[in-house]
Amino acid sequence: MSSHDQFAEDVLLYALGSLDEGERRRFETHLQECAECRRELLNTREDLGLLALTAEGPKPPARSRERLVAAMAKEPRRSERPAPIGKGWMWIPWFTTLAFALLSALLYFANLRIRNDVAAIRAEAQTQATELQQAREMLDLLKSPDAVRVTLTMGNEKPKPQAKTIYSPKMGRLIFIASNLPPAPADKAYELWLVPKHGAPVPAGTFWPDAAGNVAMTKSTMPSGMEPKAFAVTIEKEEGSATPTMPIIMQGAGE
Repeated sequence: MSSHDQFAEDVLLYALGSLDEGERRRFETHLQECAECRRELLNTREDLGLLALTAEGPKPPARSRERLVAAMAKEPRRSERPAPIGKGWMWIPWFTTLAFALLSALLYFANLRIRNDVAAIRAEAQTQATELQQAREMLDLLKSPDAVRVTLTMGNEKPKPQAKTIYSPKMGRLIFIASNLPPAPADKAYELWLVPKHGAPVPAGTFWPDAAGNVAMTKSTMPSGMEPKAFAVTIEKEEGSATPTMPIIMQGAGE
């Protein structure tokens, strides 16, 4: 019997961890010299892993089962080397069944956790998509060329500039709507400011009214958690300013 044939039957037992200490050491020494046994060991381990997937998950390829069954069919030939009671063939079927059962249970709970995580992510994505769609629809309406904007006044008074700010400290999102604003001076821009309860005013974006004096601006990068005391509008240079320049053109406190 050649050196390879002598150890060929040990491949499956080694993959299952059922060789005793001396046999394991001899086989590992042989593995260092025998490329064919190394390939067979790799295939056997892959087959054992694929076979464990039969309880949960996709069906392993038929060739994997065939190789494993063929390898296990060789086991009776090792009966010529009887093993001590408690360490040999008597407990190999039990060990294999237990290993497959444990692997199947682990795979089941892993798949269950993944499915739950995917469901939560999909639900959150759907909520965000709905909110985004609503925001887009509102913004489209505000920017629509054919949108009718009506300001109610008393008598024949000229409509005064007015503005509305909607802000969520938790989300850090802001919508600013204004009407009847005069054009900004040359090389200048209007700038919106968030005036917090504590600290200096925070710039919330520059804007220019359209020909009718209307403005619709959204901001989704405001510092979250900042409670506003008021909002104000000043006239600044086109690129905006880090601090407000007096005088304040418009201002208002929270409702």
